Amino acid sequence: MTTQTELLPGLWVDVHTTVHEYCVRDGLAYRYFDLIEPGTDPDDLAPADVWIANNLNARVQLAEFAAIWGRVEAHRDAVKEALRAVPVRAAMSGADDAVVQAAGTLLDLLCGPRAHGSRITKILHKKRPDLFPIIDARVQPLFDAVVPPVTERSWSEYFAEVVGAIGPWVDRNARVLDEAREGFPALSRLRAYDICLWRSAGAVVPIAEVDDV
Repeated sequence: MTTQTELLPGLWVDVHTTVHEYCVRDGLAYRYFDLIEPGTDPDDLAPADVWIANNLNARVQLAEFAAIWGRVEAHRDAVKEALRAVPVRAAMSGADDAVVQAAGTLLDLLCGPRAHGSRITKILHKKRPDLFPIIDARVQPLFDAVVPPVTERSWSEYFAEVVGAIGPWVDRNARVLDEAREGFPALSRLRAYDICLWRSAGAVVPIAEVDDV
């Protein structure tokens, strides 16, 4: 008997089965993204942070790497300052305004042409796994349902809205998410939530439409 949990308005998911299948049956992403620790400075970015994110289908080829790394180098001091302002264990739940603002600043600094948000959120999720959700084209429509698109909105403004809209859904499902990730120590609660959204979205989004955003 399966137990369905509402993770977003109208989105019901068998959390335990979904997480188990992702980590065990399908396994590659869990082994080569979630389980791998880059060994980099938690308050800085290194090439290894970018390449590990690429194991999650980020499609970072040389031109994309150059775009991402160019932004890191151009804003190195500001990136390090923002990372220092966000504790490693920072989470959506209980994050104060200063932490949310610093996290949003990282997105403002790092996102740009060929440095798409889908890639950057995969990189930053590994740095702060309970704060940054992974937002790619497969789950973007689910986020849009609770954080409607707005033109000319900065990444920091968008991130603050995501925290306010998505964070409570993670909190109210904390127990089932924590139970589902038992035995999978590399997963944060937010990552378990991400996995459930990604796999559920995949059931309704044609694969040809899935790309970076």
